[in-house]
Amino acid sequence: PGGRCVLGGVRAGRSSASALLAPAPPPRPPSAPPPLPAQVGVSTLSCDGSTFLSLPRMVSDDFSIEFDVLINTTGGSCGAWSSGVGLVDADVSGVADDFGVSACVGRLQFGVGSPDTTVVSGAAYDDGSWHSVLATRERSSGRFELFVDGVSVGSATGSTSALTAPPYVDVCRIQTGVRYFIGEIRNVVISAYALLTPAPPPLPLSAPPPSPTQ
Repeated sequence: PGGRCVLGGVRAGRSSASALLAPAPPPRPPSAPPPLPAQVGVSTLSCDGSTFLSLPRMVSDDFSIEFDVLINTTGGSCGAWSSGVGLVDADVSGVADDFGVSACVGRLQFGVGSPDTTVVSGAAYDDGSWHSVLATRERSSGRFELFVDGVSVGSATGSTSALTAPPYVDVCRIQTGVRYFIGEIRNVVISAYALLTPAPPPLPLSAPPPSPTQ
């Protein structure tokens, strides 16, 4: 039936997850710290437009959200992540300290709130193939970045607040209960550290103008 239920601390709707296991995380750069315990590992979750899985939100400062996605929908609007169809999302209504990853007309977007700031991929990924997604945020700088298949597709600077407004992180929909995703999601890992690419060095100061001739 519809509605919500609780399974071992995981809030779920009508879930068709094949297993609620903890799969091995994807390979990480040698310099990355060891992963903290993930909120959950989902071997494969089939999102049919009404299925969703809710996890208690356990990150708010530095974090990384990693998962694989197979997109079978072209819904959602681009520009604000909360207007897309939810993939791994912690949106709260209004202006709030929240965050999320969504899809829009096949593209991917990642954003944080207060104020709402979103990066959107230039390419679409509704091509019948699996794609690996990493959305990562560093609280001290406010910088956040979205990677698809190991390549950065955009970064921005947003709020430096702790993103504590949402009680849950929902998989397969926007956390406010709207815009359900249709497709497949697997290997969800949420960790409490950032995996940003290094910021570019500052540009050198230009040389001073020459002194006037005597």
